[in-house]
Amino acid sequence: MNSKAEKKADFSIWNSVVNDRIVQFEDLERKYRDRCRKNEALAEENENMKEQMERVAVKADAVYMELNEKKAQIQALNQEITDLKQWIFNMENSFCWRITKPIRVLLNGIKGGSTK
Repeated sequence: MNSKAEKKADFSIWNSVVNDRIVQFEDLERKYRDRCRKNEALAEENENMKEQMERVAVKADAVYMELNEKKAQIQALNQEITDLKQWIFNMENSFCWRITKPIRVLLNGIKGGSTK
């Protein structure tokens, strides 16, 4: 049979192994808890970022709508300019305008205005 010294040596080896495993477990548990805290912090940050992204998306949509309205206004004004130029061209090339040009030139010369 095993002597007391052998049993004590076996027990101390066993104790050493158990203590090493406990230390490893505690280390892993600490690392796990650290990772859990980091994960929670990242999840919270992720939620904050989502909220910010939603606010930015709403603002971007509003700016995009305003931009489209401004583009539509510009197109309408450009069309109005084109229509007015065409109207002026038609007016200046009309028979009435050509016949009355000498009278306009005389009146504008007297008033000091344009000869057109």
